[in-house]
Amino acid sequence: MAQIKFEDELADGVVWDAIKQSPNIKDYEDYLRLFQDAEQDKRACASMDKLMHLSKPADEDLSCFSKAFEGLFQLAQSGDTSSRFYLAKCFSLGLGVASNWKEAVKYYQLAGLDGDPRAYHNIARAYYDGENEEQNYLKSAEYFEKAYELGRDSQTVWMLSRMHIHGYGYEQDVAKGIGLILQEAEAGDAYARAVWGAMLRNGDGIPKDDEEGWKHILQSASEGSAYGQYVAGYSYEFGYTVEKDFSTAAKWYLLAAEKGWNSAQENLGILYMLGQGVRKDGAEGIKWLKYAAFHGNASASRKLGITYHDGIDAIPNSKEASVWFQYAVDKGDESSLWRLADLYDAGEGVEQDREKANELYLKSAKIGYLPSQFSIGLSY
Repeated sequence: MAQIKFEDELADGVVWDAIKQSPNIKDYEDYLRLFQDAEQDKRACASMDKLMHLSKPADEDLSCFSKAFEGLFQLAQSGDTSSRFYLAKCFSLGLGVASNWKEAVKYYQLAGLDGDPRAYHNIARAYYDGENEEQNYLKSAEYFEKAYELGRDSQTVWMLSRMHIHGYGYEQDVAKGIGLILQEAEAGDAYARAVWGAMLRNGDGIPKDDEEGWKHILQSASEGSAYGQYVAGYSYEFGYTVEKDFSTAAKWYLLAAEKGWNSAQENLGILYMLGQGVRKDGAEGIKWLKYAAFHGNASASRKLGITYHDGIDAIPNSKEASVWFQYAVDKGDESSLWRLADLYDAGEGVEQDREKANELYLKSAKIGYLPSQFSIGLSY
């Protein structure tokens, strides 16, 4: 994973020296490892304060982030081109400054004009996912094309490939979509090879071919692609085109987890907690679940909430559980709504707040969760 690097040592010093002053950061190296390029940026930055292990950052931490932001802002104004991309992320995610997507887009646009393809990629993803912007595949395609013109990043290529194959923002053109991803895979891009393998195996807009798909996935994993290693681990854990083998699954997950792939971190954590393919070790399992949660994995956050609430391989701690359930809800995990509602209803780990509980129950009930519908009924 790439640590943020600016054009000169001054820029690095301004940001990292400010952030390192925080008295609450538990592991500075892990903190730095949260920063990754392209698709991981949003999840990484949004998760930074979780490494402080606090439900809310302390005043000291907020001042450190604000100082880092001020340094970035000054560098961007002075013409330091690489700092504009990270300044845009700060505005996008509310890091050291109030979240402001309009300002984020302004600096992403400047970063794109400076030749940074990641800036256009992030705008494109906002339009594609319907986050911060109304979902608009045409606009998404426009910005992915701009990113592609600046640099053929494999993740941008994959998004363009899927959009052509499925007709998102383009007239459907399966051949063109296949050609885009195959060009990268055949050029030796291990990530693109894994993506192509997964598309083949899943029949993702193309004819399904388990054997050929698995061949590409395994080759990608062997070449060091974190995504390929995660998919290989998943395949062995669940017996997808291969026989189940928890031990082999754990080995592939570990390789991907050490590169920061949060789904691999989550699944490895569960293997440790269950003792499948590895020694049973609750503490090790919780550690990997936390790594996954720190990288923005909502499912891992929910599982941590359950672990602490029910005392699974940990001392029961409702306050700790409430932090992880809240984090999962903030990340869009609908399954955590009713769990958090129960805590507010009973005053477990949080100050009792029946109004807040009913609000959460109602959100859960609207998506069809029957116990929440029952709880709402009892409140009337």
